Amino acid sequence: MRKSHNIEEQQSSDMSHSASAAPTQEKELPQSFIYSWLQPLLEQITSYLGQRITQDDLDLLSMSLYHLYRSIDRLYCITLPELAAFLAMSSYNKEHYYLIWLRLRQIKRMLERIEIVCHLLSGTLTSMLGALDSLDIAHPKKEGKRFALSSTLGARAAAFEQLQHRLEEWQSYFVEHQALLLDLTKQLPATAKGDNIDRGWGIVLLSAVAIYGDILPDVQGIGAGDDEATATLILDLAQQTDQILLQTEAMLEPFPHLIKLYAHAQEA
Repeated sequence: MRKSHNIEEQQSSDMSHSASAAPTQEKELPQSFIYSWLQPLLEQITSYLGQRITQDDLDLLSMSLYHLYRSIDRLYCITLPELAAFLAMSSYNKEHYYLIWLRLRQIKRMLERIEIVCHLLSGTLTSMLGALDSLDIAHPKKEGKRFALSSTLGARAAAFEQLQHRLEEWQSYFVEHQALLLDLTKQLPATAKGDNIDRGWGIVLLSAVAIYGDILPDVQGIGAGDDEATATLILDLAQQTDQILLQTEAMLEPFPHLIKLYAHAQEA
């Protein structure tokens, strides 16, 4: 089990350090890298559940996990740091307000995308749990056998190591810019529920790290025929997915107010 930063408690107090930050040039990871660690886990799930789930569910599971990762990666490694860099500027002009407004619109679209993907993933996981419940008890379970990564073990192990490094980057970027992101909603009226946005950044991140850093890698330790362990893993995955979904929905509610605030500022 990997360690996670205590994101909820860590908050940068060095505003001058944040103010010197420039928009990150970090690029998104290529599709080939993501599939080098995600595909073996999906293959394990596929080989285990076999005939008990439909190809549609398998396709939705793969697509949802892939696009959720891509969206979270871009949000925390690129767009939020860029937004924080503009917020850190000592004085604003109309151009700066416009750039902030533009990033806020991008983030809103990302949150909407994450919301849609989580709906798909949650429904797929529910279907998978139903498939486990409908197991034909007339067929005895085989003795547990661990999933082997065969000849590609070294390459996949390297991909997992790179993944862990990427998850740590998500957290370090967020901790570095958290103070500025918290300042973002201070001008919102109380009725806009800006605290939903403030809390949401950290909670969404923690759940995403749990999915990709802890839960999915645990698939490799499940023995064939171990329905209980499989159901537990799917339930854990569903719980974290639902947490991201709930937080994303709550964050989206006050976002139009936030965008309008900076739209008016650039017009002033």
